[in-house]
Parts: sequence; C-alpha cells; structure tokens
Amino acid sequence: MVCARRLAPGHTGGVVIAAGAGWPLAGALGAPGGAPFTMTPAKLRLAMAAMGQPETTVSALGQEVGSTRQTLYRHGGPQGAWRRDGHTLLGSRGVG
Repeated sequence: MVCARRLAPGHTGGVVIAAGAGWPLAGALGAPGGAPFTMTPAKLRLAMAAMGQPETTVSALGQEVGSTRQTLYRHGGPQGAWRRDGHTLLGSRGVG
C-alpha cells in the first residue's frame, strides 16, 4: 500500500513511502523490534524447573513468577522442556 497525497500547485514532488516501511528499515539497521521480554532468564529457569514437578499448578506458578499461564506455556512445555521462545529468551540475553 502506498501513501498518496496531493501536491500543491507548482510542487514538483515529494517522497512517497510504502505504509509500514519503518519496521523493515529499522530491522535492516539492526534495531530490535517488538516489546521487551517480561520474563527474565532467572524466572524462566525457575519456572521450567517447577513445571517438571507433578505437583506444580501452572496458574500458581505464574502468580509466583509474575507471569501468565500462556506465557509459561509459550516458553516451555508442561514437562519442563524448553520451547522456541524459551531458547530465544536465553539466547538473546547471552545466557544458556
């Protein structure tokens, strides 16, 4: 989608930028995109160790570490195995 605008009489042109071009440009320049992680590597390790225990309830664990069930399951499986976002969190912080 291209942003169109009317030019004043006698105006010869202007820069037309595709809608949403800011994010790809920022990515190309090396700027990180998206919101920062709410989980820290320490919280994530604690949560994954606890999720491997059969007596752990994920709702209570989420309250303890200040996260939601959805976030816990996005970072790790019910048996305590790491998922993609868990690896990403640890890798992006230079840990693990």
